[in-house]
Amino acid sequence: MLITDHGLPGMSGADLAVACRRRQPELGIVFSSGMIGIPQIDGHQLISDAVLLGKPYDEAGLAMALAQFRKK
Repeated sequence: MLITDHGLPGMSGADLAVACRRRQPELGIVFSSGMIGIPQIDGHQLISDAVLLGKPYDEAGLAMALAQFRKK
C-alpha cells in the first residue's frame, strides 16, 4: 500500500505512484489531496485504479479508502 500526497518535493505523488507500480503492479495506491481527481500524467493507466482521499480527512475517511482495497 502506498499513501501519498500529490505535491511532493522533487517529484509528484503521481510520478512516485507510477514508478512504484512499475516495480510492484499489485500495489494499492491512495492519493491524499485537496485536488479533485487523479492527475493525468504519462503512465496514468498504471494508476487509474488509485483511490482519492480528500483533505482534510479523518480516521474514518482513511479507513474507508483502505477498505476499498480489501474488496479487490
